[in-house]
Formats: sequence, C-alpha cells, structure tokens
Amino acid sequence: VDGVLTATPVYKAPMVQIEDKRGETTTQTWSLAVSATEFKTAADETLTGAEIRIKDKGIVFNNTRTPDRVLPGTGINTTAAGFTIGSTAKVVLSSEAGKGNALTSLALDPQYKEGGFDSGSGVQAYTADTKVDNVQLFVPVTATKITDALYTSTISWTLSDTPDAIN
Repeated sequence: VDGVLTATPVYKAPMVQIEDKRGETTTQTWSLAVSATEFKTAADETLTGAEIRIKDKGIVFNNTRTPDRVLPGTGINTTAAGFTIGSTAKVVLSSEAGKGNALTSLALDPQYKEGGFDSGSGVQAYTADTKVDNVQLFVPVTATKITDALYTSTISWTLSDTPDAIN
C-alpha cells in the first residue's frame, strides 16, 4: 500500500546472543547470569512457586571458534543440565580468557539448527505455532491462582566482564 509499512512477524528460537568486540582477543572474559522477579498481578498478588524452567542445557555457538556447536572444554561454558530462572542470579554462560570473542549464542531449544529447528524430517522455520518444550512455565498445583488475572515477571540478563563460575 502506498507509503504504509506493514509489519511481518519473524519467529526465532529462544536464544541469547553476546557479541564481544572489545579487541583484546587473548585475555578478556565474560559471564552471563539470569534472574527473574516473582510472578505478580497488577494488584501485587503473587503466584507463589511459579518459575521458568529450561529443561535441558542450551546449545552454544561461537562464530570464531567453529561454524557448528561449541563442545565442552573449548573455553565457552554453559550449564551441564537444564536450569531454573529464579530470584537468585544464576550464571548460565561464560567464557575463559580469549575464548568468547565475536558472536556467542546460547540457543535454549535443543532442536535448534541454523535457520530453524530439526523437526525429524529436516530443518523447519519457526512459526507462531512452533512449540519449544525446553522452555516451560512451572506453576505448582498448590499455588493460589486468581481466575483471569494477568501475572507478569521481569527476566534480567546480566553480562559481566569476569569469568564467574557456572552455578
């Protein structure tokens, strides 16, 4: 239409990316931690015990180290298993000295492949209907839930220039 831009949705894997362009390629390190606030309504009602869970560890890529997945022991570290995003910050990705240069990606979908996900019959693009089972909202059955209430939480990612240990 003349002069009117129409937004087209783009669907991507749940992923965090860090691009380190600091220049010193042999000694610099970094770590990435994540935390989240409690799920609450606008009226400050808490959804007690609700948490975001990443069932399996993520897949790590770094475009200066290898065009494929980064293997354990190569200087870019992630959790050994899945993790929970809670109120206490948890380091989920870090680099050893000189190993995290350029673009490092942590894909939270174990089925992730460049350009989409492995559907078992080839790589498919993510769509509005793509279900990523690895990222889950857990709400205990014992939690008091307010019908039709909107609960929100804020996820905070903290990037530090220190090589904090994966916890």
